[in-house]
Amino acid sequence: MVVLDTGVVLDRVKLKKEVPENVTVVSVVEWPPLLKYAKFRGKVYYPRLEDFRVAYETQERLYRVGKMMGFADLLLASICVSRNEKLVSNDSDFKNIAEVSDLNVELI
Repeated sequence: MVVLDTGVVLDRVKLKKEVPENVTVVSVVEWPPLLKYAKFRGKVYYPRLEDFRVAYETQERLYRVGKMMGFADLLLASICVSRNEKLVSNDSDFKNIAEVSDLNVELI
């Protein structure tokens, strides 16, 4: 399956396109109207304890290479890693996370 980053979701909404893919609660917090968007058909993934552990370990590896990331991006990425989901994003910062983790990211 595929998880969309908030930027990709917002691009689709601006064009009034369908959003059948899944998102994380990060996108819902960043843009609450998503839950009321009539063309949103995906699921919302909420973090589990494991996701926070993955985020912490990823941040440690990023720290070692001098590329620390913000919490929201780390949590989003860790949710994808823990569930073996591909992240689709237009934010090249996720490449840094993919370099030190098992994140499968597609940049568009």
